[in-house]
Amino acid sequence: MIRVENLTFTDAGANAPVVKKMSVTIEPGVMFRFQGSCGARKSTTQKILFRGLQGFKGSG
Repeated sequence: MIRVENLTFTDAGANAPVVKKMSVTIEPGVMFRFQGSCGARKSTTQKILFRGLQGFKGSG
């Protein structure tokens, strides 16, 4: 299971968070996808969830 609560992430040098207070629970065996327009921070969110980026706030 992947569980994230109140995930917030700010890119280095940014004035405001690019991901703000995101909460999600993904149960084992469930297929999911990130969907959104270009620049919606889909890749950034995936990197955070799979520990590819550090410096985030929240629990999970």
